[in-house]
Amino acid sequence: MDPRSVEVQIAGRDATVVARTTRGAEIRSSTFALQEAATGEGAVAEYRDGWLTITLRKKEAPP
Repeated sequence: MDPRSVEVQIAGRDATVVARTTRGAEIRSSTFALQEAATGEGAVAEYRDGWLTITLRKKEAPP
């Protein structure tokens, strides 16, 4: 699978990973509950040896 075909969506404490074909059709989608709210800003994703590792930043609490 081409790592560029994977999309990560962040909504509060949920992270959804969506894999698509080269034509845009969804192959698979999984949603994971996070311990704390996160932001997609500064997110890093690495795909190695069949594992996708996503590093997210905590969402800062409003002052």
